[in-house]
Amino acid sequence: MGCQGVAWPDPYLRDPATGKLYVTGIVWLHSSFMVKDVKDGLAHTYMLGEKYLDRDLMNNGTSWGDDAGPCVSSDRNILRWGSYPQDATSTYYLAPRHDGRGSPTDPGDTAYGLTGLGTFNFGSAHSTGFNMSMCDGSVRLINYEISEQVHRNLCNRTDGGAIEFPE
Repeated sequence: MGCQGVAWPDPYLRDPATGKLYVTGIVWLHSSFMVKDVKDGLAHTYMLGEKYLDRDLMNNGTSWGDDAGPCVSSDRNILRWGSYPQDATSTYYLAPRHDGRGSPTDPGDTAYGLTGLGTFNFGSAHSTGFNMSMCDGSVRLINYEISEQVHRNLCNRTDGGAIEFPE
């Protein structure tokens, strides 16, 4: 049965103003893709990863990104992003974060600000980085200091920005 007759957004739909794909990652609502859709290569694209959590909220269920189980929806409880649409022509970069305490008085703090309680950011409690599983099945520790461009490229399956990792 499921959701017959419900029209879900086409993940290959492009923004009419910029021509860019709305969804450029691997996982999205009702997603399906083929290996050929990962233009940057399976070893150069994130599949799964750890998520940032605010330490003050992680045990009480009040974080918008950790207040429901994985079978509830396809929202921030199970998904993370490298950027978030700001308007028709730009996106807000979501830097990976070490689990910590955000600053609700600083609107630029990605733990609060635009994105709301760090609920869109990748991250972890590890001191140096967060673990990401690539589409080829390999797992890499990604340093929190990763450059914005490299992180965006790894989040995007079709940008042509394949990253070579050091051995």
